[in-house]
Amino acid sequence: MVTLRSRKSRKTTRQDTANKAMNQAQSEPTKDTEKVTEPETGLPEPTPIAADESEFKGDGESLDELAPENVGGGIDDDMDDAEPLKDDKEKDLTGDGGVLKRVIKRSQTSWEHPESGDEVCVHYVGRLKSDGTQFDSSRERGEPFEFTLDSGSVIKGWDIAVKSMAKGEVAVFEIAPSYAYGEAGAPPKIPPNATLEFEIELLSWHSVRDLFGDRGCVRKVIREGSGWEHVRDGDEAVTFYRLVRRNGEPVQDSAEHELIFAVRRDTEMRPSYQGMPVPRCVERAIRDMKKGEVVELTCAPQYAQEFTTLGLGASDSAVIELRLAKWHRTTSLADGQVTVKVLEEGEGWERPNEIDSRCRIVIDGSGGGIEEEVTLGDGSMACTGLEMALAKMKKGAEAVVTIHSKQYADPATPESELPKSYHVKLCGFTNGKQSYEMSPQEKIEAARRHKEIGNKLYKEQRYDRAEPHYDFIVNAFSYDADLPADLKAEAAELMRAARLNLAAVYEKRRRPDKVIEHCNKVLERESAQTKALYRRACAYIARADYDEAASDLRRILELEPRNEPAQRKFQELKRILREQDRRDKAFFASMFRDAKRHPSSSSSSAAAPAATMSSAS
Repeated sequence: MVTLRSRKSRKTTRQDTANKAMNQAQSEPTKDTEKVTEPETGLPEPTPIAADESEFKGDGESLDELAPENVGGGIDDDMDDAEPLKDDKEKDLTGDGGVLKRVIKRSQTSWEHPESGDEVCVHYVGRLKSDGTQFDSSRERGEPFEFTLDSGSVIKGWDIAVKSMAKGEVAVFEIAPSYAYGEAGAPPKIPPNATLEFEIELLSWHSVRDLFGDRGCVRKVIREGSGWEHVRDGDEAVTFYRLVRRNGEPVQDSAEHELIFAVRRDTEMRPSYQGMPVPRCVERAIRDMKKGEVVELTCAPQYAQEFTTLGLGASDSAVIELRLAKWHRTTSLADGQVTVKVLEEGEGWERPNEIDSRCRIVIDGSGGGIEEEVTLGDGSMACTGLEMALAKMKKGAEAVVTIHSKQYADPATPESELPKSYHVKLCGFTNGKQSYEMSPQEKIEAARRHKEIGNKLYKEQRYDRAEPHYDFIVNAFSYDADLPADLKAEAAELMRAARLNLAAVYEKRRRPDKVIEHCNKVLERESAQTKALYRRACAYIARADYDEAASDLRRILELEPRNEPAQRKFQELKRILREQDRRDKAFFASMFRDAKRHPSSSSSSAAAPAATMSSAS
């Protein structure tokens, strides 16, 4: 049992250990979950905590008999496993001093907190603040206390206190009368206007959510999942469900049904499986479930009947057990023109580099599923989309790669066969040297090679694959202080060419901001570089920054009066400006005509005060 000190002694201890307490201050992250409907009115007045011990005997189970599945992952009642805090910062949970919290033992396993509507299980010891008299203890009774947060079943201060805790945490709360039993108290144990101290341990909780705010479908966590990740938009969820109760009656040996669907949070269109819409409560419930998590869905008839495989009638209510077995993470590349659905994550964290990585792969339907070796970035892979996908996979990973556009498909693939999917396994890979691992001479030789490959890919209009080759050169020579003097000139030339080529790549990909960024870098060193000026002018025109474009084009013609591309672009710019002037004149002329035909109400109202003043005078 933790001994409670007086406020004066606590304050002295905190002053002696201020630095340590500050280092121990904990943050309290919140969960992004569905909003829970407030409890309905008409609930009974909050029950005094152990004012009558008979009120808290529960269903007769002892602490040792409470199985993990009955208490949301099991009860950790071992206070000796973790080192208790000697003291911690006192936190004002309400902002008015009504509920003060001091942590005694932090959670060793979780950072999540229960929320309104959750069913929680706690141990507690209650004392009067005035003299330390103990008036109640679940520990002495040998059984924990369970209640639903914000249901009106406990004092207000308890709801606030427990919602601030993590599983396994132990804390002392000082609760003012306005958050406890007020002026009346709870005789005979709690006098009027009593400030109370509770030492509370949060053993576990069941997360309970009203999914649609109408009490038509309530989700309750039965078994917590693993890890911290949740299913994301676009992922393919693999779920199983079975009927547990029909109209309140248990259903024995109910078969489990599979349900696989793509998660879509940003659309009103419901996902489907085998031609049937996915039940709304399933799609909503899995959004904040973890892998392996099991929940119960208590469904009113309007939601229960969406489970068409269960044979429920139009008026049947149901309790359905839902399990999120796993999900296949799905990512989009090239603005959605290539999608990668990961079937097996693979091992480790390392991935192939976009260039100079030798990969051992198996592609079903290509070579009869025989392992083959490819080198990323050298242009040897005909399907650009597959090459991009391999750079996102780990060793041993398996994925379904879907190519949606001709640009990223194998040139031999007819457009009529798109989208086309490949089942790919990355058996292993070996990455080539990075620029920071190379000697100066090796950097120069590698940069020459990457420039050649990049130019080849650019001419083939494979702009996405040309880009990493030019990026390699930029990264290799961003800091040239370690280069010998005889290599600096060639490095500078390679760097200039790479940045100009990157500007050309981004111009093709309609990204004017990136074009301007790379041209600016070239012009910082060579202010009269006409290629950089020209490409930047084109990017300015794409952004409708016409004054900046005109300035760059004039500069080019000052340097090279016979530069034909610049002359043509300047004439194009003049046409754009003339057309803009014509539209502006037409717009304003139309606006003035409308103003003459229909005098505005504001003009009439503006004249009224003058007339009034004239009359008054």
